[in-house]
This record gives sequence, structure tokens and C-alpha cells, in this order.
Amino acid sequence: MRSSVGWVLGLGWWVLACSGTSQDEPLTSLGSGGTNAEGNERAGAGNGGAGNPCGSADPTLAEADAEELFGFATVPTFDLFLPADDWEALELHAVDEQFTEAEACFEGRSIGRVGLRFKGSYGSLYNCFEEPGVNTCRKLGMKLKFDKYDPDQRFFGLKRLNLQGNRYDATYLKERLAYDIYRAAGIVSPRAAWALVRVNDEPQGLFGMVEAIDGRFTADRWPENGDQNLYKETWPINTDAEWVTERLRTNEETADVSAFVAFSQAMLDVDETDGERLRETLGRFVDLDYFARYMAADDAVAAYDGVTAYYTSSDALWSGNHNFYLYQEAPEHFTIIPWDLESSMLPNTGFGDVPHWTRVPEDCGERYHAWGTEVLAIAPGCDRVFRALAADLTSYREAGEALLAGPFSEEMLLAAIDEHAAFIREHAVADPHGPGETAFESDLQYLKSQLPLLVARFEHLLTGDTWTSLSFGTTVVNGFEEQDDFGLVMGPEFLANPTSTISIAINTTNPMGGGQDVLMSFEYRNEDEPWQQWIHYRAPLAEGLVDVRSMTGIRMWVRADQPRILRFDLDSPEESAAVEGIRLGWEVPLTSEPTQVEVRFADARVPDWAIDQGRDPGDDPQAILANVSGLAFHPMCVNRGSTGFLPEGETDAGFFAVDDLEFFR
Repeated sequence: MRSSVGWVLGLGWWVLACSGTSQDEPLTSLGSGGTNAEGNERAGAGNGGAGNPCGSADPTLAEADAEELFGFATVPTFDLFLPADDWEALELHAVDEQFTEAEACFEGRSIGRVGLRFKGSYGSLYNCFEEPGVNTCRKLGMKLKFDKYDPDQRFFGLKRLNLQGNRYDATYLKERLAYDIYRAAGIVSPRAAWALVRVNDEPQGLFGMVEAIDGRFTADRWPENGDQNLYKETWPINTDAEWVTERLRTNEETADVSAFVAFSQAMLDVDETDGERLRETLGRFVDLDYFARYMAADDAVAAYDGVTAYYTSSDALWSGNHNFYLYQEAPEHFTIIPWDLESSMLPNTGFGDVPHWTRVPEDCGERYHAWGTEVLAIAPGCDRVFRALAADLTSYREAGEALLAGPFSEEMLLAAIDEHAAFIREHAVADPHGPGETAFESDLQYLKSQLPLLVARFEHLLTGDTWTSLSFGTTVVNGFEEQDDFGLVMGPEFLANPTSTISIAINTTNPMGGGQDVLMSFEYRNEDEPWQQWIHYRAPLAEGLVDVRSMTGIRMWVRADQPRILRFDLDSPEESAAVEGIRLGWEVPLTSEPTQVEVRFADARVPDWAIDQGRDPGDDPQAILANVSGLAFHPMCVNRGSTGFLPEGETDAGFFAVDDLEFFR
């Protein structure tokens, strides 16, 4: 029997976030030759960026093998010197991605003059500047172009080098881990490690160091045929030679893209529903086994922002995927190369409702919200290439099983994370523009805790098992009648303080309504600091960003193991301190009896503890209500003493359940 009562409510808790990358066995070191102490001394001789305090260019840096750079025995340091005004202008106009001149040193030894600019894309650069010249991100990625002013200048044989800012990765590890998985699957991939950067003696922090995919890359990987066409984010869907040429990254001056145009035309000439003929046609232009191994690695590392992320516009006038290259090894043979893998290595995704690439939905015109925003995507399985690959998944599954038995096993992933974290920990913690020690260690533990789910996700994909990722509709009663257990953890985000545990599952034993409700079980344990027993569970809205200002509030049925408070929050990109657990929401009293509660949007407020500590960010409530992307649940710990700790040796084991959640007017 359910009783009904309305509540007008308030809030209070705290949460940290997550992320991941790593390091190969060092090959050989060039020697410290001015590392750190000596390098600081020489860099200190800088005069506002004029000249190179490291002296004349060291030719041995140009001639060394790139394998030595990415296998360096310690995290190396780059020093960059340029006039202060030039650095300020570069920062002010970062989104222009224009090179400026700088003198560069590596481990205290001069590289010479290089081109320097900031780098990134929508999420890692342009989105950092809501106002012109005002950077809201802690760190921007950089690109070094060694041959910018001297076409013959090289650095470890390279013309370019990428320094990743790791905006979304507080562990600095995910990109390296992901590239290693592709490489283990036999996929041609860029090398990755880490480096420290200083500009005019000012530490810029720890960066991911990633090999550029360019002519030097192709010459190294295909020594017998390394000067052919390299295309960035060019998929065989377009026969417009001008469009294809714009995406060419080598041989631009002598461009002949006829082979790629022929590839596209051949795929477009086949009936899109004829999987076997599509596969036969695709096999004329690519190595199908290689492509199958690529997709196995892509699925293993959960590369959500890669080749299967088929973004589209609100009017559906365009669509396309990104973060990959295609190299034309031979006149009719193209090889795919992965790129930009920061958004990987976590099972929870903003693409939870998008069908997997192996499935063709009933309506290929349907668009899906991604990342809990207004960003839209279409099902990749509607694309001809993926239809062709899905026509025979034998090689894909064999490659996946090989990964699960080796480099993608939990044991080997944990070992890689521990090795790489030990390699960079000192520098990650000291990074003046990094997330800080607490976030680094917390996200590192979270990454480890998610490995079983990441592996389980991959196992589901290999067997073809499906799941329904949880999302809340704002126009329906969310009764969870069709929800499955795996979908509760695929798509939603859930985490807890490192010593506590959390699980969530469908409950069919005496549910509050219908045949099932959602039950979250947990066991709170103490941390070294007081009040640090917390849990966070967030699921997106099915419609993406929703303006709820015309609505009154939310009602739902809830119960718990005993009287306790549920912190219930709105999630929105307009909340500037969400990563600290400071969101608009309510404190909902729970009892062991099923109770219907109502919360009103007009009464939502930040937690009392945030106000008491002077940490209210002062976000505009109306802007938040106009852009709600999800709902978050935080059952509060009970029986803590005034010190903020549970009694010594005791834990708080409990649960809370929710059912029939609906938005009301």
C-alpha cells in the first residue's frame, strides 16, 4: 500500500569525478643533459623570450629516433621562449589556431625555432571560450611545428608534435591506454606518452604527448610506400572531389583524389540494404579483417567520440563521423587510423540511446541526443560501411576474444594503469593547471572501479546482447517496466567515495508500483577526512536538454531501509560547480514506507553545506531550469557523529528505491 504526501525540499553533499593514460618500457635515454635543475638554470637566463637560452640547436635531437622520445625513461620537459606580448596574444586568440614563433628546448637542449599554437576541437578548444579571449578551461592543448621556419628541421625525426591538455581526463591516462589497445589489436596507431611544458620559465603542467599523423607518420609505418594520400575524417559517402581534397593531409599540391572518389561511388552504387554486396564492395578497398580488428578495439575502449559517433544537425542537412584518418596504401587500398581518444575507456556514455553500429534501427531518420545536450547523432548502423562490416562479424568477434584474453583483461588493464600512474603521479599532482591531487587519485580509483563494467560491456557487444540505457522522459511516467539491470549502469553515471560501495538493480520483489522498480544498495565507510561518505547516481533526460520552466516540479515514489535523506538534484551544463557536488536540488525525507513525494522547481537550491562554507557559485537558477540535462540521486549517510565520521568499526549499509517518476505541470 502506498501513501501519498507532498514535500517542498532543500540539499547537501559532495562528489568528485573520473578519467585515464600510460607509458611503455623505456628504450634508451639521451641523457639528462640539462634536465630540470640545469635546464632551469639555463632557462632562467631568458630575457623575455629573446633568443634561445639553451644555446644553438642540438643536431642530435633532430637525428634521434622517435621511439626514444615516446619511451623516455622519465617525463621530459619542453621549454618554450617567446616575447611576453606574443604569448599573451596567442592565449587571447587561441581559437584562431595560428602559429607564432618560439624558441624551443628539450631537456635543456635547444631544438631551435618552432611554430607554436593552441589546438583542439569543439569540446577541447572552442568550447573553452564562451567569450572572446576568456578561457574557462584549466589547460589548452598545444601543437609544435618543428619545420615551420626551417623546412629541414626535425625533432626525433618528427615535423610536428601534439601536446594534449586532457580537459576531460583528470588521470591523464585514457588516451595512452586506448592507443595501446588498438596497437595490441594490430592497428596502425600514433605513439603516446607525457611531457612537462614551461613557457618563459612558467610551468604549464603535464601534457599528453601524442605523435602527429602526417607524412612522417606514414613514412615510418609504410617505409616502402609512405608518400601516398592521407585523409582526415574522410568517409566514403561523398563523390565531390573538392570536398575530398579539402580533407587531404599529404600531397596537397599534387592532389589526385580520384581513387577515393571511386571508393565512395562504388559504395553508393550498392543498395544500402544489401549487406553482402556492400561487404564485397568494401572488401575491394579495405582489408576487412583489419577493419574488424579496428572495430573490436574501438568497442573495447568505448571510443564514443570516434568513428561511430555520427553527429548530425537539427535540420538533418548534414551528418558525419570524426577522429580518424584513412591512408591510401595502394591505388585501391585504404587503411583506417584512430585519433583523439580522450573520450574513451569509460563504460558510461552520453551515447546510451544510440543503437550500436551492428544494428540498423527501424527508422534511420531518427536522431538521438548525445552527451546530455542538444547535440544530435544518428545511428551509425545505417551507414553503408557499417552495414557491410556487420554482414559478417566473425573476424570482429575473434579479435574481441583475443583482446579479452590478453591486453583487455581486467588484470592487464589494472597493471597498465598502476604502471603509468606511478610514472606520472609526481607531475600530475604538481600540475599548476591540473585537477589537483584529490581529483587525480579519486578519478584514478574510479577508472579502476569501472574496469569490470567496461569489460562486461565489451562482452555484451561481442555476443550481441542488448540493453536499454536508463534515461528519464519528461512527458511520461517513468515506471521502469521495460528497464534491464545492465542498462541501469550503461549510460547513467554512478560513483562513490573510494571506500564505500554501490550497486543498482531492477527490483521485482514487492515493487512500489507495477512489476518492478529501481533499487540502489550501498554500504558507506569512512574516509580519512570527515563527511566524506557519498554516492552519486545520475541518469540523462531522454530528450537531451529540456527547459522545465513551464513545469511545476517532479513527483516520484520512494522508500529506504530506514529514515534517511535523499539528495535529489537537477543536472545542467549551466551549473559551474557540479563537479564539486553543488547543484540545484532538494533534500527529500525517506522512510521505510513507500511514499509519493513532490519537489517544486521554484524551491530548488544549492546544498546548505555549500552555503555555510561560502561555496555557493551564484549560478542563475533560471538558466539552469532552462537547460536541464539529467537527474542525480545521492542517498545520505546516517548515524554519523558530530565529527562527520561513522563510529569506529561501523558502516552504514542500506538502500533506497524509486518508482513512477514524472514531471508535472
